[in-house]
Amino acid sequence: MPPTALCSLYRAYLRAVRRLPHHYLRYFFQIRARDDVDAVAALADPARQLRKINDVARRVRRLQRATARDAKAFQRILALAYGRTGKLRWELLHPMLTDPTAPPPAPIIPALPRTAPPVYPPELKHLLTVPTLKHKKALTASELAKPRILPDRADPTSPDALLFGPFSKRLEANLRKRAYDLALKRVQPPLEVTVRSDDGLNGTDLVVLDAVRTNVYPRPLAMQGLGLMRDINDLIGNTTSIPPPTPRRARQAAPLNEPASNQLNDTGQTKMHPFRWVRRRYRNLLASIPQLTYNVTHLPSGIRGGFVVETPPHSIHPNHRSSHYNPPADAVSLAWVASNPASSSTPTPSPSDLKSESKNVNSRKCNENTGSNSLNKQ
Repeated sequence: MPPTALCSLYRAYLRAVRRLPHHYLRYFFQIRARDDVDAVAALADPARQLRKINDVARRVRRLQRATARDAKAFQRILALAYGRTGKLRWELLHPMLTDPTAPPPAPIIPALPRTAPPVYPPELKHLLTVPTLKHKKALTASELAKPRILPDRADPTSPDALLFGPFSKRLEANLRKRAYDLALKRVQPPLEVTVRSDDGLNGTDLVVLDAVRTNVYPRPLAMQGLGLMRDINDLIGNTTSIPPPTPRRARQAAPLNEPASNQLNDTGQTKMHPFRWVRRRYRNLLASIPQLTYNVTHLPSGIRGGFVVETPPHSIHPNHRSSHYNPPADAVSLAWVASNPASSSTPTPSPSDLKSESKNVNSRKCNENTGSNSLNKQ
């Protein structure tokens, strides 16, 4: 490929990156653009270089669609930048794949150390036992110890093993490794660990983790201390008290990556993004980022801690309605509802009444359908 064509592709890449609405996205894809162009220049085979150029051009077109408010393309670049897919996802998972406090398990085949069963550290175990967007049915602790794909014959004391003979050790090691690989594909790695202590020492900084650490845990993750979750929450802002929207002409005149002047605090930093479309995309992203919390309790015998996996409070599923996430009514709203004569005169039906009413409606529909079918037969 001529150097001028490669430079033109690189400039188009950077122009698309400069239009992204957040500084972390711009920083991430600037590095990615340089790596992609270096990979193209390092190839000597013209056929391989052409295939790589087509891949880079497709990435540039995806960025251009994302900055033109294509929701699917924008969710894809968010997933790449925050480790929901791609190489960064496995880099975020790497610190959670070892358990320094547990002794190494004995190999299934003594002569082959690589046949040792996989280890599930506490962070990975809690992430696997919580439902996710793609996997509604979470794994259980017993399924981690004995995978579903492992037959009962693998237990030497089971009736199947006594009847058909012992199970193959090599096949057992392969099945456990396969179940471990499938389990890792279910995990959405968190960006950081949040400490929540009963003495008020809370946060995600490395100093807070060092203050409450007992033995090894809580250990920092790959992006600990960078403040990415804080930046996402600041960009989303307070979803329950949003200022009046910007007029249409002002929104059209302002570029996508430029915040409005009324959205800046005293230091000039952005409180929340002015465009609701961008905030919605980030709230959809939060639904795929689990919040790993380490709860610390101070007892007379010492410090006790444990992990909890939670869903970020501002996250929304792409298929959910925003009305599902309305904030609870405050005392003023409840007093207004109580003082309204129309609402007080109309009794509120109980859940049991609604359930019985729905059963009556369904039974009437069934009777009508049965009668119509009989008439048609006659």
